[in-house]
Amino acid sequence: MTPYMIPISALPFAIGCVCFVILISRLCTLQQRVNTRIANSFLVVFLGVFALQQLDEFLVLSKLLQNPPPLYIGLQMASHLLIGPCVYLYVTLMTTAQFNSDQLSKINRFHFAPAGLLFILILIVSLSWPAQLGALEVLLITAYVISLIVYPWLAIIRLKASLGRNLNIFANLEKHDLSFARYWLLLLVSLALYVLCLEPMLNWFNPDYESYFNANLWIAAAGFMLCLKNDFCAQALTDHSDPLLVEYSLAAAAKPADEPQGDAPNCSIILEQLNRLMSERQLFLNNQLSLGDLAQASGFSLHQVSAALNADKDSCFYDYINALRVAVAAKLLVVHPSKAVLDIAMDAGFNSKSAFYSAFKKHLQTTPSAYRERQLKLKFRDANKG
Repeated sequence: MTPYMIPISALPFAIGCVCFVILISRLCTLQQRVNTRIANSFLVVFLGVFALQQLDEFLVLSKLLQNPPPLYIGLQMASHLLIGPCVYLYVTLMTTAQFNSDQLSKINRFHFAPAGLLFILILIVSLSWPAQLGALEVLLITAYVISLIVYPWLAIIRLKASLGRNLNIFANLEKHDLSFARYWLLLLVSLALYVLCLEPMLNWFNPDYESYFNANLWIAAAGFMLCLKNDFCAQALTDHSDPLLVEYSLAAAAKPADEPQGDAPNCSIILEQLNRLMSERQLFLNNQLSLGDLAQASGFSLHQVSAALNADKDSCFYDYINALRVAVAAKLLVVHPSKAVLDIAMDAGFNSKSAFYSAFKKHLQTTPSAYRERQLKLKFRDANKG
């Protein structure tokens, strides 16, 4: 009797499944705040779906599961509808200053209901009319594509709102980074493009396209690459324990939507006093400065300071502080021509080189190095003229 050999083509999916299990275990063993732990539970389900899909692909290619039980079929098919909601709810919880458990349970019931209903329907059909199971694939693919379009769109709206709020509160966004969530959104959009565009096109050219192009193989590679990143779960979105976020959210919620605009003169007076305070005490050199710190130092309320800085629609607290820092950095670049750009950035109150370059280019439309070179040339030319 010939011994059974697992096909080599099935091994990448076994490795992919193991990688996603490792990622899940790393998430579960993190020391986390309560709200972050709840948010990460959705990320665990999200990664669990990919682990299940990798396992299913391995079992199919290795022919280890010839007649899958109805429970497995229902779970494997319905799990596709968990991907979109999990990413959206993860982003929602990681970018919301405060939420309660009752609200969360209502959200869960609404967003996970389609997957639950489909699971029950698949279970009933596979037990009663197994020959009709293929007809449910059309329903599954339709619902799957809709979720891959709607949920990234909703999550992007959340991210935009969170970024706008953070720009109004913090001058340093290091602890409120949004790039981590963008990775998951990019994955969802890629899956949507694959299902909507690439898969039909490949199927039209060659019905056997999966023999040389399998989306699950790319997902397995993504899982392997994530395993190599030590900071894979180093999330830095909203710090739910930050009292300033809660205070700012409560102040924004308490502000009437139809508040009269008669406070515009007061805003200009407040801004003038803030400028004087910055000139005298140079608070912007503190790279951890927040809107709360500025409000406390100025004696104005959080809402008053925020309204004054936002009087100009193109401005916010983040831009206001960085403009002051860029002005100081521009002077230091010329006064200390031999000093490293990174040292100049730190002296001006920036916390990273990337944040410095981004702010400098935004406010002066050039890079720090180019600005220094140009200013030194002008200075040298003026000196020779004299």
